[in-house]
Amino acid sequence: MQFDAVALDVSCVSPFIKTEQKGNVGFITLDRPDAYNALNMEMVQALRAILTLWKTDSNVHLVCMDSSTSKAFCAGGDIRQVATLDDIAHSAEVSKFFAAEYALNALIHSYPKPFVSLIQGIVMGGGVGISLPGRFQVISEDVTWAMPEVMIGLYPDVGSLYYLRRLPECIGLYAALTGARFTTMDVMHLGLATHFVPYEQFDVLKETLVQASTHQGSHGIVAEILSYFGQMVGGEAPIQKQALTISDVFSHKTLEESMVALEQYAGDPWADDTMDQLMEACPLSLAVTWDAYHAAKGKSFDQVLELNHKLSNWLARDPNFYEGVRAMIIDKDRAPRWYPSNLCDIDRKKIDLLLRS
Repeated sequence: MQFDAVALDVSCVSPFIKTEQKGNVGFITLDRPDAYNALNMEMVQALRAILTLWKTDSNVHLVCMDSSTSKAFCAGGDIRQVATLDDIAHSAEVSKFFAAEYALNALIHSYPKPFVSLIQGIVMGGGVGISLPGRFQVISEDVTWAMPEVMIGLYPDVGSLYYLRRLPECIGLYAALTGARFTTMDVMHLGLATHFVPYEQFDVLKETLVQASTHQGSHGIVAEILSYFGQMVGGEAPIQKQALTISDVFSHKTLEESMVALEQYAGDPWADDTMDQLMEACPLSLAVTWDAYHAAKGKSFDQVLELNHKLSNWLARDPNFYEGVRAMIIDKDRAPRWYPSNLCDIDRKKIDLLLRS
């Protein structure tokens, strides 16, 4: 894999990554609360290092990752850091960051030991990438899940299209194109998490995992414990109410046809909000997301990451990325000046060549 060639120093540490072994559980706590645990290069490499060491450590039977703040599990990658690099350093450093991040995603996806993420608050972008590929995702009652990259000139990466492509009723495509926020009920309904456990029970759950870990860890034992703590999420998920409309709008052959279909629902609050989101997004990002989503059909997780590696390195060198980060994160004027500003002016052949290369 191209992205897996990035060098790994197993001694790499980060002040924002806390680790501890209790019993036979390896605990990882994301501890950068002021930035909602946004992942910088140092954090990504530290996570790769500890997971690589624990992978073959006979004293570690399972891994549990959580956050030091109830506000967020992880809000994504630290794109402010990446986007503000000077021109000389940019190309090499951006490539290294994406390569390291995708190598981490691949490591978690193939991890041979039970991997549990305890998720509370915001989980977006890169935060999805370090939780969804693992075997177990335990979410609390106050989760906001999203892949909002189209709003900053990128697209849903970190292997997320592998999962979004499998959601019913074109809901994954809708989420990828709009950065739609999913609630706890939505996440459970869509199968983007394995268990729902109230946040107040997270500490007791961790202690139970420690007590059980003295036995040789297995996915079956961990699944039984999580099922014991797991609860049903009552009521209808908000996304269920829009599922048929989403399918009707986003099942067309082209993005342009889908936007025309969406216009037929003008006046409906959901449709008007969705159109607003599409109009705010970077047109190039929308085109890339549409094409990448369909190109991901039938691909393995690692193949989707390879696709991500090519597309991300290209888009991160495009001026739209800098403009998106400026408008949404640095200046926060929320008025990006995209170029091209219309879908019809985008050269889709360039995207097609990357997807086929």
